[in-house]
Amino acid sequence: MKQLRKIEGWTIEEVAKKIGVSKQTYSHYEHENRRPSLPMIRELAAVYQVNIDAIFAEDVETPNQLDNGKRVESNNELVNGIKNILDKHNMDLSDPKSLELLDSALDLLKRMRNE
Repeated sequence: MKQLRKIEGWTIEEVAKKIGVSKQTYSHYEHENRRPSLPMIRELAAVYQVNIDAIFAEDVETPNQLDNGKRVESNNELVNGIKNILDKHNMDLSDPKSLELLDSALDLLKRMRNE
């Protein structure tokens, strides 16, 4: 469970709130001092968006990890596309206007991805 929580970037307290238990109770689950009930395991699986088996697995991939892999691929495609545009239009990155345009385009793309 700790790996799942870390992947999501959540604190113990955040997960505890999501599943409706105290911070201490969730900490006991995570450190295997206490076993969660079957309904609680189902709740944990729902919160982490994984199969029940993944709750106790040591190595898991969450949907977010898979999405991150796709993001890396699309970021690489984006970088290659930008390089092609720069080459095609003979843009010089030492030129302040070119850098400003590039920064604006990257900001716009970041905002579009976050929506």
